[in-house]
Amino acid sequence: LCERIAPQLAGLPAVVACHSIAGEIDMLLEVAAPDLAGLDAVRVQVSQLAGVRRVQTLPVLKTRFERR
Repeated sequence: LCERIAPQLAGLPAVVACHSIAGEIDMLLEVAAPDLAGLDAVRVQVSQLAGVRRVQTLPVLKTRFERR
């Protein structure tokens, strides 16, 4: 699934990173949106991709630290 969808996700400017993960959820997307309306627009775009069954959003409230 990730291999098919990743190129489409790469075409969405709001998608900063796409991670393949283990567990119930197959992919983790890191998204940068200016506001909730922008986030909702990305959710709609992602949900409409072939093979996507469900979109779950977990907004980051605060970043305590980041190692990059």
